[in-house]
Amino acid sequence: MKTVGIGVLGLGTIGGELVRIIQENAERVRKLYDLDLQVKKIYVRNLHKKRSIDTEGLTLTDQAEEVVNDPSVQILCECMGGSGEEETYHLLKEAIGRGLHVVMSSKKVLAHHGMELLKLAIESKSVLCYDATVGGGIPIEKVVENSFYCHEISKIYGILNGTSNFICTRMSKDHQTFRAALKEAQTRGYAENDPTDDVDSFDALYKAEVLALFCLEKHFNLEDVTPRSIRAIRPVDFEVLGDEGFTIKPIVSMRNQQDTLKYIIGPAVVSLEENILSKIDANNNIIGVIGARSGELSFTGQGAGAAPTASVMFDDVINTSLKRNNAVQYTGIRPFTKVEEDNTALYIHLKVNDRPGEIAEISRILSERNINIDKFLTKGKANELYDAFLFISNENNIDRDELVKTMKKHDVKIVSVIPIIYGKN
Repeated sequence: MKTVGIGVLGLGTIGGELVRIIQENAERVRKLYDLDLQVKKIYVRNLHKKRSIDTEGLTLTDQAEEVVNDPSVQILCECMGGSGEEETYHLLKEAIGRGLHVVMSSKKVLAHHGMELLKLAIESKSVLCYDATVGGGIPIEKVVENSFYCHEISKIYGILNGTSNFICTRMSKDHQTFRAALKEAQTRGYAENDPTDDVDSFDALYKAEVLALFCLEKHFNLEDVTPRSIRAIRPVDFEVLGDEGFTIKPIVSMRNQQDTLKYIIGPAVVSLEENILSKIDANNNIIGVIGARSGELSFTGQGAGAAPTASVMFDDVINTSLKRNNAVQYTGIRPFTKVEEDNTALYIHLKVNDRPGEIAEISRILSERNINIDKFLTKGKANELYDAFLFISNENNIDRDELVKTMKKHDVKIVSVIPIIYGKN
């Protein structure tokens, strides 16, 4: 029987659940796989904190290096949470450099330092597993690595943040304001007290970088991509769009167009009838891929939570112990030659002055930029302002930020600008 020593960094919700799964399944793993999984040492920040699991018989330390340098540890499970990115990065770098196999949960560390950690893993002949960093319980790493041999993936799309999806669902289904929906998300434990990463789409950005690395086998500089916030969306947007057969979803869309990354990260208008993203509600996630031979495949599931995330980490521990993982075989990753936001069609919510020539001025601004007005709608009036809703398009990318800047110069108030995805994806 093969003994596998496991070190754990962090014993919070995910780390505690992972250790519980290992303990509860120890006998079954021995019988099925002839493996003896032993949790050797666990790093915690506070040795005296009350835990969600029974720690009797477990070796805890408040010195992370003791776990990384323990000679009885072969697999290191990183469950450090969202704080302490630099500390986590340095610990993982040290562990991989020592030849340890690593099972990660921190997408932020992987997004910022993925190429360096991958290169080091290849040099050290270590396995680097990332399934828990994206999509919670969705095993996207295992699907891609074991199903797309010599098979190019041209597009990745999905809903990767359960918090923002929950907020959009409440605004759409229950007509809540953004603030009310956010408060409910926080009450339910879906959103942090500081929800910036979730609602401003930075969490989705980090996950997008991870998926680009392992699915598209390319990478981009985080500074070259603009994640868009859901804060400006109003209940009236869902009303107007619903009447037109659309809704708003917080998405990630990345396609490789002749070595150019065309992306949307943030809210997007999608078809209620044709687009599968419109069907994914509450805090659920979906990841879709389009392959050269396989066509379109999609996978749905819980995108967060202790049990789903710890479950895929446990699977990675088993696969690594059985030498089934090949997560280090990414030697051809190159940067995209160009990165640009996909703005060929936009939905714009305006506050327009009720005065002669206002609409004509907006039309002139758009016409000068060869932008088509596909639809123009108005709704309500208050304080000499009414809500106007523009559906615009151009076969070439629209310079979204320049257009907004110009409209503001002409005293046109922009409430929100959201890309439109016509059709299935």
